Amino acid sequence: MKFLFVSVEALSTDLAWRLKQEGHDVKFYTRSESEKDVGDGFV
Repeated sequence: MKFLFVSVEALSTDLAWRLKQEGHDVKFYTRSESEKDVGDGFV
């Protein structure tokens, strides 16, 4: 399955990471400039 996470703050990184571990296609976007690097390397 494909998942797209759109968030004002990077609050769903853990769920996106878990889905990625299970083999799903995951893309993650956060609007907050100060939190854009949260999840880099995981998602």
